[in-house]
Amino acid sequence: NGKNKELIIYGDGEQLRDYTYISDIIEGLILSGEKNISSGEAFNLGYSQPISVNQLVDKMYNIANKPKKVVYTEKQKGDVDITHSDINKAKNMLNYHPKIDIDEGLLRTYIG
Repeated sequence: NGKNKELIIYGDGEQLRDYTYISDIIEGLILSGEKNISSGEAFNLGYSQPISVNQLVDKMYNIANKPKKVVYTEKQKGDVDITHSDINKAKNMLNYHPKIDIDEGLLRTYIG
């Protein structure tokens, strides 16, 4: 609703996540469909440069030019500390190279 509510972060926010802009995933899917060598193969698609949840939140608030309102709470059961895509196979077999970094992706998402 656009109100400046507090953002809840589970854990300390130092968990690493590999965020990927949707056009990079779509490009990987198109490449996998075009290559005969990819039939039956599984590929990891991502940007392969994880950042912390805290870094992501800082970037989001900076883009929105809003005061940061964050509440930290207990880590959720089963949450992992790091998610990171290994895209080497996709790079080698599909010539997959993601193009949109986190800053550009967040800006595009915010501007909409």
